[in-house]
Amino acid sequence: MKFRSCCLQQLRLMSTAVDRRSIVRTFSNKILQITKDEGAFNTMHALLVYLQMSPMEQKPAIATLLLQLDLLVVPRKMSIYREEAMEALLEALQRKDFPSSQVTALDALSSLSRHLSTPGKSFMEALLLKTAGFDQAYNALMKREELKRNETEFTEKTKEEEKAARSWEKRVAFVLSNHEKGVIFKALEECFKSNSVEIAKSCLVVATWLVHMLYSFPDCGVRDIARKSLLDKFINVLQSSRNLEEKILAALALRAFVSEPGGLNEVGVYA
Repeated sequence: MKFRSCCLQQLRLMSTAVDRRSIVRTFSNKILQITKDEGAFNTMHALLVYLQMSPMEQKPAIATLLLQLDLLVVPRKMSIYREEAMEALLEALQRKDFPSSQVTALDALSSLSRHLSTPGKSFMEALLLKTAGFDQAYNALMKREELKRNETEFTEKTKEEEKAARSWEKRVAFVLSNHEKGVIFKALEECFKSNSVEIAKSCLVVATWLVHMLYSFPDCGVRDIARKSLLDKFINVLQSSRNLEEKILAALALRAFVSEPGGLNEVGVYA
């Protein structure tokens, strides 16, 4: 009953709220408390039921929670919970007739990396830019977050946390990338075609992150699929975008592709 009441209340709020990220964060905290009280499998089963019952615009947020719980409880095995969560996210990504669902799905994918600021907003883009050597946005964010205060204490405190965060990020990226032999890259390819500037930009950030992460673990046959789906999209951004940060993101993804002979040859065609 506690879970049912929580879900109904939060799902109603998500359908009307302006700041959906804040609502999702509150929802997540409540779900975690219920999980502690009632057990992970009971919570996952209840989430699965609500995922199947929910309207399209609410599915990505619920799917994200379900996927995270599944990865925490049974990280090495495919399950019905993971399968349903992934299918819900992929469906939302590909629904051109529901652009709000595409936005929510892209936000959900960004949040899965757990690179979140204090207000709960993803700073994945700033971190990717920093990885590419363009760290102004990241430094500005850290300053706003006041994380540079007591820097020595902060560094010592978070070394272990950062290691755990990197491990989690790699695990999530591996699962997302390898689901159904890289189908997420085909879904992102469709998102790139959106007429919405917001969707196209969010898609660029998520796609860059996944491609960058894809080369941090052994290839399971999806690098070729990612390259075939997204190479020309990144090339197009690099050649036609007037936004410097977008060009940097595209270049970061292309740098991953050209680290292999096949990718280098394909990029050379555009030279």
